[in-house]
Amino acid sequence: MCKIDSDIRLCSCVDLNNLKEEDYVWKLEKYVEYKSSRMLGICLLPKNELDNKLSDEYVVRKLNEKKIFDFEYFPNEGDYLIIEKANRKNRIEREYLYGDFMCFIFTSGKWVIKRYDPFSNITEEFKNGIVKFDK
Repeated sequence: MCKIDSDIRLCSCVDLNNLKEEDYVWKLEKYVEYKSSRMLGICLLPKNELDNKLSDEYVVRKLNEKKIFDFEYFPNEGDYLIIEKANRKNRIEREYLYGDFMCFIFTSGKWVIKRYDPFSNITEEFKNGIVKFDK
């Protein structure tokens, strides 16, 4: 069971098939490579805030202050963290160009608010889970 010893915890010990609509999930990806792409299109952009308790500034501060993962993890250069609404892929209504997600990249020894270009940067998921909050 994921012990909440912080006001936010990224838990990996949960069944992602039994999520509630209000839940947030996360996935951790390793940077693989840059591949030149001629693909054109418009990508959904990450939001600065998913709700009043979950903003990108808050999450990046917590990531850099303490360990908020529930497993032993030492980030590597280029690691990529995405936090999103559990039902994001099923939703049709969206704000123009913005999706219900936030992105962070580990670079130069710290987490920053940033996303990879999905057309040319290849990443590989290696861990996922649910975001839990201290009530």
